[in-house]
Amino acid sequence: MLKIGNFTGRFFTITFLIGLTVFLSFSAHKYYASITKIEISQQEQLIKVYTQVFVDDFEDVLEARYQLSSIDFENLNKIEEEFIKDYVTKKIQLKVNRQPLELRFLGCEAKNELLYLFVEASIKEKVKRFDVENRMLQDLFSEQQNTIDITNNNRKKSMHLHAENPSGTVYY
Repeated sequence: MLKIGNFTGRFFTITFLIGLTVFLSFSAHKYYASITKIEISQQEQLIKVYTQVFVDDFEDVLEARYQLSSIDFENLNKIEEEFIKDYVTKKIQLKVNRQPLELRFLGCEAKNELLYLFVEASIKEKVKRFDVENRMLQDLFSEQQNTIDITNNNRKKSMHLHAENPSGTVYY
């Protein structure tokens, strides 16, 4: 004969364990994100790009794409620097007034768990339309979210890019 109290206790225990498993699986999932700050300086005729990513995520992508491992970001050798430059300049694309810009990789700096990547591009004309494509880390992490903050003449605009929408446009 089935006892109601015993059934209720087992049901509660099973429901609790299933709920706990689901909760822990969500909380253990890592969040993939980067922040890119872009400063447009009409006076200097220069666009400065600062991107921050998690060091371990960037190491994973370098290992997967270029078979690089155990990287000391403060003391890069020429081969490591070339691969990082290649990756960054392929994954970040900028256009001013529909014209593609040539990006120059300036270097990187690791602090704690973050890696800061520095890129710049020269501009010759006033920025009216600015296109950004940022596919950073999305080739390895489909959940990657890239937040872009663009400053031009003290006017700040932001966009949120992801695998389904890796590019955006702002107008000035």
